[in-house]
Parts: sequence; structure tokens; C-alpha cells
Amino acid sequence: MQRFAWPLVSMMVLLAALGCDPKPKESGGTSGDGVPSTQEPETAAAVEYGIGDVESSIVLALTIIDDGDLGNIEIQELETTKYEVALVNAQLQKPYPEELMLNLRIRAYNNFDGHAVKIIPHFFFDEVEVELEGFIYGGTATEGLRNIQIEVFKHLKEGAPTVLIRAELELSLFLNTDVSEVTVDTPPTALTQSIPLLSNPVRIDFLP
Repeated sequence: MQRFAWPLVSMMVLLAALGCDPKPKESGGTSGDGVPSTQEPETAAAVEYGIGDVESSIVLALTIIDDGDLGNIEIQELETTKYEVALVNAQLQKPYPEELMLNLRIRAYNNFDGHAVKIIPHFFFDEVEVELEGFIYGGTATEGLRNIQIEVFKHLKEGAPTVLIRAELELSLFLNTDVSEVTVDTPPTALTQSIPLLSNPVRIDFLP
């Protein structure tokens, strides 16, 4: 047993002479001179809220209202992979109905807490633009759907065999602003962010 003790004692003496610490140093928590580090771990920078967040939160669907009184009409709706309306094609034969209504469904999937979003709807019948009354979204944007209806024949060129219709929402984000401080007539400020949001197109062919 003694012949195994001598090498161990000799190694301990040698380590002490060399100033070596046989215990491994703990990684992290100290600086290079052995003083505990006070540096906080880096955190991700705060993401600033912007108009792109508003745009991605609102989904539009422009469709033809078919109440059964449109006569001889064939409507085809194409959907995206997320079951959202991508395109509407319709063929309408004479005798045409007295009116042909479209419905723009506006659905917000997120509330805009602490911000005000002014929305002005526009409809385009080919190159003819029609602007309707706007509204304000805020912290209760997700409560229910908003529907805007418009009549087609009033905005058509006489004798036009076809028309391409789309809707466009003019979105204006007023950051850190309560909805009570913004109306549809509130002008944009230097910090207001704006962007258009387009609906799916609707193509209507008027057959003889």
C-alpha cells in the first residue's frame, strides 16, 4: 500500500510548487481576473409597432350578393389555400336585375390597443373611383365583422360589356393615439403611417 502513496504525495507537492489548481474553473459568471461579472445578458431589441402590423391583421372579401333575385347569373368564387376569397367571376345574362349589389367584408384578427387606425374605403369600377364614408379602428377591432355594400349599375359605363371591380382600404396608423382623438377628417401628422390594402377583384361579364 505504501508504494502507491509516494507518487500521490509527490504529485501534490509538484502541483503546489507550480501554483496549479487541480479543480476546474467554472465557466461563465466571472471576468478574466476572477471577479464576478456584472454584465447583463443581451436581450432582443423591442420590435416597433408599424403599419405593416395593421395591414397583416385585416382580411378583405369582396363578393356579389346573390339573394336569388338576380335572374340568370353564374358566379364562381376562387379561394386561397387559407379559404379566403381570391377572385370572383360572374356572367350575367339579360334581362338584367334592377340592381346588383356587392359586399365588402372587413375582418380584423387583432386589436390595435393604444393606437388609432383610420380606414377610408374606395371602390374602383375599372378606372372609375368611388370613395365611401370611413371609420376608425382601435382596441375593439376584432369585435364582429364590418360590411360595406355598394351598387354596381350606378357606377358602370353605359353599354360596357364587362367590368373589373376591386376595393381598396386607405389605412392610416396614428401611433399611441386614443381612438377618441381621431376622426375620419383628422389629417395625417409627421408620424402617421399609411398604406393601401387591396381586396380580391370581381369580374362581371354582361352577356346578351
